[in-house]
Amino acid sequence: MNLLVVDDQKSSHKVLNDILSRENYKCTFAKSIAECKNIISNNDFRIALLDLMLPDGYGTDLIVPMKDKFGNIPIIMISGHGTIELAVEAIKLGAYDFLEKPLDKNRLLITVDNAAKISSLKEQYENLQKSIFGEFIGESECVKQLFEKIKKIAPLDCEVLITGESGTGKDIIARIIHKLSPRSDKKFLKVNCAALPEGVIESELFGHRKGKFTGAYSDYTGIFEACSGGTVFLDEIGELPHSLQAKLLEVIEYKTFRRLGDSFETKVDTRIITATNRNLEEEIKNSNFREDLYYRISNPSVNIPPLENRSDDIPTLANHFVNRYCEKYEFENKRISLSAMEILVTTKWKGNVRELKNTIHNIVILSNENLITEYDVNNELSEIDKNLPKSIEERKSLKQQLCEKEAEIIKNALILFKRDVDSCANHLGMDKSNIYRKMKQYNL
Repeated sequence: MNLLVVDDQKSSHKVLNDILSRENYKCTFAKSIAECKNIISNNDFRIALLDLMLPDGYGTDLIVPMKDKFGNIPIIMISGHGTIELAVEAIKLGAYDFLEKPLDKNRLLITVDNAAKISSLKEQYENLQKSIFGEFIGESECVKQLFEKIKKIAPLDCEVLITGESGTGKDIIARIIHKLSPRSDKKFLKVNCAALPEGVIESELFGHRKGKFTGAYSDYTGIFEACSGGTVFLDEIGELPHSLQAKLLEVIEYKTFRRLGDSFETKVDTRIITATNRNLEEEIKNSNFREDLYYRISNPSVNIPPLENRSDDIPTLANHFVNRYCEKYEFENKRISLSAMEILVTTKWKGNVRELKNTIHNIVILSNENLITEYDVNNELSEIDKNLPKSIEERKSLKQQLCEKEAEIIKNALILFKRDVDSCANHLGMDKSNIYRKMKQYNL
């Protein structure tokens, strides 16, 4: 392990080198602040020992520059002029420990060994964070701020609301929060609230007992019970039916819920992360979302910036996707020309990272050469433009499409069975009261 010693006394260099080299520490020595700054500009160190009194200043003046260069490097201050006041000042500035001269060999080795263990643990944690955050590509300032916020929130056992436009990566951020949490070795289960009809989502979340409704041929364990101890990710929480929002609030507040068909409460230990691309405060004003539930799920909240707010990340993202798809399809390595990259950077990506990823996917497959050109990019973008919805009516949400399909299925069943609701309910595997409610909802 590389260790830096800054001390102006040659006798100290020899003593420290004799002691530490026997323990497999590789020592580099500097005699002044200026020499130290020159050395650290081109080298990497895991531990530093700094003498307090140096020819051109105080050793404490090096603490901040070394922290800036090496992160949380353990810094041990050494001095023959030790006082409680000096030790406290050094610790406040970020020093790991303070040793007085003449150095006690045993105490020196114990202090350095402990610092080495801390350095190794910090490096392991930083590597783990890099591997986890690597799923969310970006180096722009707003992404760095996002990561810093996630690192503070993830270890806490609290609900989190993730907001952001479609395609920004809310799903990835939810998984990162789970991986950085104490529940990382437990299950992570996702439910898209927009993808399930109202009659299905309650059973999916809370489970049901055999015979509770037509088609309930056996007991069913819901997501919350199946994921107890882990994390449940409720995507598109703004689409959760109003009738189920109270049940979700109960899970959050009391850690209990009731299966469909049960007369008793079931305890559950689940962290809940939610996400939405809707403005929930507007939904509250329109009576579509409970205000009390909003305040429970949104403290704290994380907002993912749209791609247009971090266009500096587009080259990194584009190159990442090119490499990924070349590897996936076993193509020779391809690269993006400067003119092609300029087009990608200046394009308005309404679908955010998801749209950019899909575009790069198609370009990698369809481009004939290993150099992706301006022509390749423009050709793909023109194809996308042709397929874009031309009116607001065509831009229907997934929930709208599902509702239309559900209405069509119920309507056809009513025609088939001549509006006999009992027969329709048996045919569709739905409760009769649910059929009546849907008939009213869809004006059938």
